[in-house]
Amino acid sequence: MEIKESHELPLPVSHVWEALNDPQVLEQAIPGCQELTQNSPTELAAVVKLKIGPVSATFKGEVELSELNPPYSYVISGSGTGGVAGGATGAARVLLEEIEDGAATRLSYEVEAAVTGKIAQLGSRLIAGTAKKLAATFFTNFIALLLPPEETEEYPLPRRRNYLHPPHLIRLKHGISCAIMVALKWGKRPWLTCKPGPC
Repeated sequence: MEIKESHELPLPVSHVWEALNDPQVLEQAIPGCQELTQNSPTELAAVVKLKIGPVSATFKGEVELSELNPPYSYVISGSGTGGVAGGATGAARVLLEEIEDGAATRLSYEVEAAVTGKIAQLGSRLIAGTAKKLAATFFTNFIALLLPPEETEEYPLPRRRNYLHPPHLIRLKHGISCAIMVALKWGKRPWLTCKPGPC
């Protein structure tokens, strides 16, 4: 499964980067997250309860950040298991870009993930649809945590562009905050290329 999305957030790049690396923010923003532990500056462990179609399970996963280029990009990869429900492995590349003269940020990510077990039997369309909903919920929560209530009302849902590719393109991915957590879930934090410095 391969997913590409872009979200425009009403926050400067530095604020978004800091929040994407804050375990407390991520734990509150990730749908169904019951526990998020930072084992090292680049390693996280998560426990997430999810429902995909008729399948409900609690998933435990490990996430690692790599190729860090603060505050513009990183790669997030990991794997998670939900017992008999199955599991997921994947990776995503996350890219932050300054827009609106630095007052806002475009966050883009490209995810490649593979799922196993009962989840895989649900079909790529249902899994991809669940992934989109989880991503939308994550970014709605993310913005609400970072903006004052009066400003959050102006952004009920992030603006986004979404592209889904056919299941035969399934590969491992690395890459949310967020996304792999969201992507890991179906799948999660094709590759974007980012050179050192502003992209």
